[in-house]
Amino acid sequence: MRLASRSFLALIFLVFVDSASPQSIQNPQLRQGPQVVNIYNSMYCNLSTSLNSCLSTLSTNGGYAIVPPGSKLILTSTLEVGNANGVPTVLYIQRGGQIIVNVGGSAPAIRLHKGAMLKCDQAPTQVRDAQGVHEIVMGPAASITDLVVNADTDGTQQTASIEGCEFFDPGGHSGTITGSVVHWTSLAANTFMRDTQIGAFPTTQIKIENTSGVYSSSYDLDNVISNCYALPNCEPLLIQSNPAGAPSAIHINGGQYVHAGPGLPMIDCEGAGQSGVDAPYGISITGTYLEPAASTHAIGIKIRDCHDVSIAGVSSAGGGGSDMINIGESSIGLVHDIHVYGIYNKGFYNTIVDTVNSHLFTGPSLANYEFSSLARFDKVAVHAYLAPPVGNIENLAMCKSSNEGSHAVAKDCSEACVSGKTCAPGGATHCEVYCDGSTYVETGR
Repeated sequence: MRLASRSFLALIFLVFVDSASPQSIQNPQLRQGPQVVNIYNSMYCNLSTSLNSCLSTLSTNGGYAIVPPGSKLILTSTLEVGNANGVPTVLYIQRGGQIIVNVGGSAPAIRLHKGAMLKCDQAPTQVRDAQGVHEIVMGPAASITDLVVNADTDGTQQTASIEGCEFFDPGGHSGTITGSVVHWTSLAANTFMRDTQIGAFPTTQIKIENTSGVYSSSYDLDNVISNCYALPNCEPLLIQSNPAGAPSAIHINGGQYVHAGPGLPMIDCEGAGQSGVDAPYGISITGTYLEPAASTHAIGIKIRDCHDVSIAGVSSAGGGGSDMINIGESSIGLVHDIHVYGIYNKGFYNTIVDTVNSHLFTGPSLANYEFSSLARFDKVAVHAYLAPPVGNIENLAMCKSSNEGSHAVAKDCSEACVSGKTCAPGGATHCEVYCDGSTYVETGR
């Protein structure tokens, strides 16, 4: 095999062994399967070597800290990936490797510095389930604020990424997390999550916010699966504003945000009464899948005091959800430029509940719904196939003030349909009914 050029011969490949010091191998190439790839300053971290020792060795020039297959490393203090100088550093968990988080003292478990990356070889689902191996799991002694955070929260950090990893809380232990699983705060640019799975944490799983008072933008979530397993207090994704500012330019592409806790949204945009650049804006949600758990009355996408939001090609299934899209504001003018295209609803009672413009839509398909800052309250453009839901009268969405005026078909009425009458169950007559704010009343059809 021909070696790389002389200039690369000085690069070092380090391997930790059980009883020896790091061993230097004068070969800048590594064979992975049938391919030969160049490596730079790589280091294997096995059971005899702490992750912090691996990463501290890489602190000057950066490189790869590798958790090899079969290794289960217990993390007991905050893991610093990279440093303030922004050297490219990768914590790489190979397939079959695992990190068990037992960090205490109410601290974050993993801190990614500028240019740092957390990368995993995610095993196929059937292999992972059979082996019970998830790349990063909560341990019984964990007492953490967040599992993964970015290091600099003053608006100066660019570039932090997570790729191919699965975070899992097995439950049934005393470990606690008070913040979020992944918490991005005030990043300036180039923040990525790709092919990542998060599941079963009793808290917000992904949180994006800006506390720096300066511009924070460019967050990309590609093919991310966030599953709350209907646990109380669990939101799959929260985009949060506060008086110091808001994140913007957030792109949610594909993926699944499912099974939020009772009454909670899958994707939650909270502007907290802020406006303009101090509220979340420039958000696109494309090709994403939503699914509520049964009887949770969860919400699909909640937009509150956010603006310039585009939702396209989003679908849902399951059942027991409240509103697929819920739009509202705390003061007039905080929500505007909302664009919804081509959504398909089979999981929620209502397709869109827009309290800004006093509109409610049910039915499985909606082609186009939008309003701008110049077309509020009176010029909402709606083009939709809005077939009313059909079911036994007791199984229709609860009639209340928030869905007053919505129509449905009760299919188990015992008498002929009469305008103004209520449907008495027990028969097989189909009657159209509408919600008057407290009771379903027949229309006579």
